[in-house]
Amino acid sequence: MRRRGFPVQNKTFTSKTDAATWARQVESEMDRGVFVSRVEAERTTLGEALERYWREHASHKRCPKRGRGFIDRWLHHPYAKRFLASLRSAEWQVPR
Repeated sequence: MRRRGFPVQNKTFTSKTDAATWARQVESEMDRGVFVSRVEAERTTLGEALERYWREHASHKRCPKRGRGFIDRWLHHPYAKRFLASLRSAEWQVPR
């Protein structure tokens, strides 16, 4: 899908109806000014995002061992293998 002033959006569907619904939703978001590209979130897992956070931010903090322990607990959680775009707040449980 192409629209002037926005990045090209594409996605594969098994049915034409699903594709049309998705296109209408994206166009509606663009019209209302609330569009946010989800491409990166659909390609990045929670585990990858946590590792990137560790490399770029947490490892430089005052108590990096505590931050690493928190990240390691999340990396062993089943959510770590899920893509960011598929995560919903209602499903979350903090690993112990």
